[in-house]
Amino acid sequence: MHAHAHGSLWDELLHPILTVTIINKIPNSTVCVKCISSEDDIKEGLLNSSSTEPFSFTVRLKLLTTIRYNCLLRHDGEEIGQFLGFRSGSYCEKGCVWEIYEHYALRTTMRYGYVNHTYKPIGSPDDHTYDYT
Repeated sequence: MHAHAHGSLWDELLHPILTVTIINKIPNSTVCVKCISSEDDIKEGLLNSSSTEPFSFTVRLKLLTTIRYNCLLRHDGEEIGQFLGFRSGSYCEKGCVWEIYEHYALRTTMRYGYVNHTYKPIGSPDDHTYDYT
């Protein structure tokens, strides 16, 4: 039992998982989520408004190779938001939570188990204040 827990801990350290959660829907609409890694791995999904559950998906980084994931949210062919997930650093360290609207998306970042409730539209002036180190 202990060895299994130890193995899970190592697995978590070696293969960090980034979680993205979208907490609302655009009525009668579908949002495309597309994630591209630094190794050109692509992961795609569709968020359909007919579901009543929050939409959540995970991206698992590969051992020692994948540095980051860039994920885009698109609606009607228009980009409404994106996030970067890094192997290290605090930027979306534990994932991101999004609220999506027809032409923009608002992001909340989870850090150290807490949620920063300041919503930030993508491209807002304070985007550059995140710590990438």
